[in-house]
Amino acid sequence: MKRALYLTADSYRLLRREKVALLIVERFLIQQPMHPGALGIKGVLLRDLGNAKESVEILRSIPSGSADLAWIQAQLAISLSTEDAINIEEALDRPGGP
Repeated sequence: MKRALYLTADSYRLLRREKVALLIVERFLIQQPMHPGALGIKGVLLRDLGNAKESVEILRSIPSGSADLAWIQAQLAISLSTEDAINIEEALDRPGGP
């Protein structure tokens, strides 16, 4: 189910239908509200939709202990650099930062 979520959300994102992708991810999160991958996708989609601040909040809430979640830290760095010039220092300090 997790892989299906990633593929579906990514497909809609590539079609520039981020709102549809976000709805799908949010429905998944109803069942598994702390799922790190789904939260990561939600953070990326929020940034794509122009809400960098909420993206940063969600991406910061995800524990970064697992190597397979390194992409989330990279996405947080991108969101930080997008949100506000004040956050550029934090973005540059992140693994995978710009």
